[in-house]
Amino acid sequence: MTEILVCTFVSIIVAVLLVHFRNIRKLVADHNTEMMRMNSNYETNRSQINKRVSGLDSYDFLAYNLQQSLIVQPGISIDV
Repeated sequence: MTEILVCTFVSIIVAVLLVHFRNIRKLVADHNTEMMRMNSNYETNRSQINKRVSGLDSYDFLAYNLQQSLIVQPGISIDV
């Protein structure tokens, strides 16, 4: 009788441990998948930011603003 109880107890413990480790393995796999997705999104966003920064760095705001301010606008009359 004692051997059956011990065998049952050990079987239950082994089953619980197997389920626990299977759940941990699944959680780790899900975490790694999510981290890879986030890293991919980060790299995409970083490359977009670098493209925009390089575009802004090559743009000459002062020259553009001066050029636009020198355009004659017939609807505006300045009485000096």
